[in-house]
Amino acid sequence: MTPYRLLFRTLAGTAAGLGSASALAHHPMDGQTPTTVLEGLLSGLAHPVIDPVHLLFLLGAAALAGLTAVPLRRALAGLSIYLLASTLATGLDTAAAPPQVVSLGLAASLLALVPWLWRRQWPRTTTTAALAALAGAVHGLAFSETVIGAEPTPLFAYLLGLAVVQAGLMAGPCIVLKHAVGPDPQRLAQGARALAGGMLAAAFVFGLAAA
Repeated sequence: MTPYRLLFRTLAGTAAGLGSASALAHHPMDGQTPTTVLEGLLSGLAHPVIDPVHLLFLLGAAALAGLTAVPLRRALAGLSIYLLASTLATGLDTAAAPPQVVSLGLAASLLALVPWLWRRQWPRTTTTAALAALAGAVHGLAFSETVIGAEPTPLFAYLLGLAVVQAGLMAGPCIVLKHAVGPDPQRLAQGARALAGGMLAAAFVFGLAAA
């Protein structure tokens, strides 16, 4: 199985669980605010994985970086901007943003990946920075719902866990795709468009659920 087919199957399977998993999306600790370092760390590590929307976005962004001709350094720079914006939004947000607004923003972040994946084109540097920062802020606000009222120590552990798992989910598949996918332009284009279709379907499903 080629790497992009494996990623597409992961995206499709995760999208199928959007409806049932959305109720658990922001509760890696059974809805309880982390009170210890370990709880904060485990919550941060789990949140992007058990939440299908976050997972879809992270894998979609990694696929976009891995399936386009953008140099690895530029791709990782764009992913780093997302990670920084997400961490800042989570750490600085002291009150939950309106859940419906955040949910629609998450759906929009999935939708934003579609045209670039379809064309297998990495955005210009300024566009990449802006989109990555906006997506990071939206996802960071969603992450913050778990730790409203948490003490500084478990909050820091939560942020650390989030940063580690998000970096791995984005950089890992990106690097694998850069080195493992063959140079066949037709196959690459087909894989990218299949991924774009999966992201579009996921954004539509989650957008309807959030409306």
